Amino acid sequence: MNSLWDATLSSIVIKPTLLLLFVSSLFKEKQELVATLIKRFPKATLIGCSIAGEISDDKVSDYSVSLTAIQYEKTMHKLVDVVIKYMEHNFDASKELANKLKATNLKHVLVLSDDLNVNGADLVSGLKSTLPEVSIAGGLAGDGSDFKETFVIDNNKISDNCIAAVGFYGDDLKICFSSKRRWDSFGIEHLVTKSNKNVLCELDGLPALELYKFF
Repeated sequence: MNSLWDATLSSIVIKPTLLLLFVSSLFKEKQELVATLIKRFPKATLIGCSIAGEISDDKVSDYSVSLTAIQYEKTMHKLVDVVIKYMEHNFDASKELANKLKATNLKHVLVLSDDLNVNGADLVSGLKSTLPEVSIAGGLAGDGSDFKETFVIDNNKISDNCIAAVGFYGDDLKICFSSKRRWDSFGIEHLVTKSNKNVLCELDGLPALELYKFF
């Protein structure tokens, strides 16, 4: 890696247990970066994905990398993954993923998934059907507005058609969360009259694509 990354990684003074890596899909050195992280921190688990806007501290950047290094004192964790064969497989694949993590002391799940081949609603439904009492966080990989290539980082693997998750275990772990939104409506309201899962087909009885083209 270049000298900037060497200096950045050298500044990590802890012995990481878990590394979270979020990368722009246009960052060309991602495979080299992953190999460098695994070599420098061989005992750490690495999980991440492509993303549309990389957040570090209170700043958001594009075409860059965001890395978080975490060290546990007591908590145990486990990294698992499943391959998505086709979108209709999403619910069953997420149940398979959940069953790989399931245990009496499982407290939390962090899940990262390819976006272009995954229905997020089915992904969440499959996880919650198998892990109803466990908190779940995470999201779908992104590539800005291109919708061409998204990927998941699973230790030394960078791949699409994949869902990866980390399960966190132990009675010492306490999970808290909050959410806040500032979305507001704009434009003309339309009624969805036909859809297939996350695919919008009709608005107000008219083909959705033709309606979008009109506006």
